Amino acid sequence: MASELRLFERIQNAETKSHYTMAFDERKLHRSVLAHVQEMLNVREGSVMALPEYGMPDFNDLVSQFPDAISEIKKAIEEFLTEYEPRLSSIRVKHYDDPENPLVLRFHIVADIQLEDQKTRITFETELAGTGHATVKG
Repeated sequence: MASELRLFERIQNAETKSHYTMAFDERKLHRSVLAHVQEMLNVREGSVMALPEYGMPDFNDLVSQFPDAISEIKKAIEEFLTEYEPRLSSIRVKHYDDPENPLVLRFHIVADIQLEDQKTRITFETELAGTGHATVKG
């Protein structure tokens, strides 16, 4: 059975806590996945020297392609999450307009996640600001 936390989260918890439990915590898994997705979406492609293809493309390069760039961003998010967040599968990304804030791109993400003996669905929203900063809400 896989842990609900990533390796670095488990190491950090081991340093700050002295007790362990074998109980599976679904909420902890969801928080961990959302935190990791937010971290991932805020890394720019080429900024990790050991893995140059890791990261999201610079969206400023896509500005001239709007509105077609939205489908490129959706595709980049799906491929990036599929490749580097192994707890998620069957990832689907959908863009939706926000007429009140047209400079922020909003995406609804739906994926399957393995919970002990069964798969369940996880949904969350991400906002990409004009600066390229991503915020993920569960």
